[in-house]
Amino acid sequence: MELLNIRFNFLCRATHTNGDGYWQIVMRVIYRSERKDIWTGLYCDKDNWDAASQKVFNPENDTSSLNKNLDLILRKAHQCFEELKFSGTAFSMDELVNKIKDKEQTPILLLEYIEHCNEKIKRKVNVDITKATFIKYRTCLMHMQEFLEKEYKTKKFPLHSMNGKFIDKYF
Repeated sequence: MELLNIRFNFLCRATHTNGDGYWQIVMRVIYRSERKDIWTGLYCDKDNWDAASQKVFNPENDTSSLNKNLDLILRKAHQCFEELKFSGTAFSMDELVNKIKDKEQTPILLLEYIEHCNEKIKRKVNVDITKATFIKYRTCLMHMQEFLEKEYKTKKFPLHSMNGKFIDKYF
């Protein structure tokens, strides 16, 4: 089994500065030898950034609010990773980043997909196909519903999760 190791780091970047000359803070995600930077929406003075602790320190100004936001972002990133890790399905770096950014796409569900296909086939009855053939498609949907409930205890099975193991179990 593959180890699911991940690293999150904050970096202060000079590539984009705001109108006050502050540098942007990005969160770097390293997972499965892939690396992505996520903009946090936060900025700091480059002289106040402590790279070792990945925090902002300024003896003259209170930076606790900024550091609390960094902690919240980090906590959310870990939570998103844990949710994906324990979902039991493989996921990519892009899926993780989208989850962290709240840009997840709702997955297409297998039963919804089959129902949609059946609707298209229903329109072809007595045109391209017979009613008996359409009944076979509906029966196929019914068998899939029963299989998902028995084997996976759900009706909400993502289409992208289908793999060879799933098909072997179904047959």
